[in-house]
Amino acid sequence: MDSNELDAIAKEVHMSYYSKGKFGKDREEIKEICQRTGVDEETARQAIEKIKHPYGTGKNYRGPVPKKRCPKCRSEKFHAFVEEEVIREGIVETQTSINLNPFKPFTIFNHRPKVIRKPITKQVSKFVCDNCGEIF
Repeated sequence: MDSNELDAIAKEVHMSYYSKGKFGKDREEIKEICQRTGVDEETARQAIEKIKHPYGTGKNYRGPVPKKRCPKCRSEKFHAFVEEEVIREGIVETQTSINLNPFKPFTIFNHRPKVIRKPITKQVSKFVCDNCGEIF
């Protein structure tokens, strides 16, 4: 028996139980599917789970991903580009010290940049609609 026939029978059995209002009767559904198709219980359980959760289950499940569209013209034709966005500017101060090198008598002070806070940047993806030119 191929998977399409198994899925069809499992869906028919599940819908019959669902329409009768027999919720939580998975054990009876599995037994009926096993009798009708001749498959083992684990395969029948997987077929029922596939019907109940067609997009899968898990910790990070958020449902089917909707198609992205332009908010202005509702077109699905767009392209992406990445740009860097500055979140926080960095702070750089110059550190000045006296020159102690006797071979450079005309250089009185040494100046070195000192980074107090590093700048934070983030790469942001933006989309441009090919029809209307909207950036979203």
